[in-house]
Amino acid sequence: MGGEAFHENVDIVMGQSPAGSSCNTSGEGLPLLNGPTEFGPNHPRPVQFTTEARKQAHIGDILFCVRGSTGRMNWADQEYAIGRGIAAIRHKSSPELQPLVRAVIKYNLPDLLAQATGSTFPNVSSSQLAQLWWPPLVFSEQRAIAHILGTLDDKIELNRQMAQTLESIARAIFKSWFVDFDPVVVNALRAGNSIPDKFTKRAARYRDNPDELSLSEEIQCQFPDHFQDSELGPIPERWEIGPLKQIASLSTKTIQPKNDPLKLWVHYSIPAYDDGKMPKTEQGQTIMSGKYLVPKHAVLASKLNPQFPRVWLPMQDGIEDSICSTEFMPFIPRDSDERNLLYMFFLSDVAQREITNRVTGSTGSRQRVRPKDIEQMNILIPEKRLRIIYSDLTNGLIGLSLEKQDESATLANIRDTLLPKLISGELRIKDSERFLGKVA
Repeated sequence: MGGEAFHENVDIVMGQSPAGSSCNTSGEGLPLLNGPTEFGPNHPRPVQFTTEARKQAHIGDILFCVRGSTGRMNWADQEYAIGRGIAAIRHKSSPELQPLVRAVIKYNLPDLLAQATGSTFPNVSSSQLAQLWWPPLVFSEQRAIAHILGTLDDKIELNRQMAQTLESIARAIFKSWFVDFDPVVVNALRAGNSIPDKFTKRAARYRDNPDELSLSEEIQCQFPDHFQDSELGPIPERWEIGPLKQIASLSTKTIQPKNDPLKLWVHYSIPAYDDGKMPKTEQGQTIMSGKYLVPKHAVLASKLNPQFPRVWLPMQDGIEDSICSTEFMPFIPRDSDERNLLYMFFLSDVAQREITNRVTGSTGSRQRVRPKDIEQMNILIPEKRLRIIYSDLTNGLIGLSLEKQDESATLANIRDTLLPKLISGELRIKDSERFLGKVA
């Protein structure tokens, strides 16, 4: 097949854990990465720091998990201290080739994982990484491939950020209306009604800046101007407390995709969520375990490690061929127009706290919640007209966010189809120098 060894083209820095006494969570020193739990869709989200980094990753490095969830990758967006679960990988001389380096790792990944030692916690060694195959391509073609794959990755990341921004606007409205009760506080102030101690700070904020909420009078007047006591504390007048099943039902219809081996399924899995919320299109024969069918209008809430909220809103197109991991709980709103509300509820800190309080099992990856416990969980149920107003107001935001996510999934499928063909030489870039000149 030709080619060179990986180590002839890249530098591999294997992580080394710092002394425990140097670690902290107060932000002192360099952010410390120990493994995949700190990985995000594109960049890490560090929770620890160290003042005595023994090994470091530089900006632009590929961060590769060598222990546990072996093979997961992120980009280093800043300097990091890396523990023994992480390797930092960079091209020896040309940072512009980093997308190619990542592609070569991905191309070799099945063989690399087959070599990984350890049954419970697989490990990849520096020598195994060093001996990966590097394609025999001229430099201009390497640059062209890196440009193509890097451009696709950049667009996928831009879409992810746009989708996240749109969702964050809808989340902010949900929190203001249904958690902090801002419109109710404002109405109570206007009417001269008493405000519970819990909301006095918010009342002071709006008393000094009455127009800050910026709601139209048409919407503002739909909220009550009194609070009432409840088992969950003070809540707006006429709102109810009831089980989640009052507004959503749990659907756990199981299917064995391997029984239809050639059928293509849109697979919503935990790894796909963690890899940028992009479901994978897979043949039934590659999916060995049972899955839930994803019903129309469903919201998928993780029952695994609830302290790391994974809540997914599937695209509605092609829903008949959609399946999800049984680590998700598919909930269907009883009124399909309230799907956005249900989605934002599961994303809220209030819901996540309640779900976490219902965890069973030992620590770590075996912690889960029982779906029936979540279905019976008491929640605050706003008046119907307000639920409809919220859904109408956020339909455009959530719809555009889903379009961006769907576009990213399509681009990821294109990238993943092109990658092996470009790396293996099956698909060649003719006159790569001219191609690079055109895109410069």
